[in-house]
Amino acid sequence: MVDDGTTQTVVPDLRGAAPGRGAYLHPTVQCLERAMQHKVFGRALRAPGTIDLAEVVALVRWPSPAGEAVNQERWSTSS
Repeated sequence: MVDDGTTQTVVPDLRGAAPGRGAYLHPTVQCLERAMQHKVFGRALRAPGTIDLAEVVALVRWPSPAGEAVNQERWSTSS
């Protein structure tokens, strides 16, 4: 997560190697929408204030803006 002072941006960490807190999300549009609806990112990441999920949304919905096709391989955590 990147904090610019007013907005905190959630950055996908596909390898799970970034330092700090993390939150796991199934790479499906349904899971993302439910997480956004219940505002779980702020609680999971212990992040108060505004949270920007644009990068996560773009990754889950790639390549289709409607979210029909989720590229599961982009979510693999190979070591």
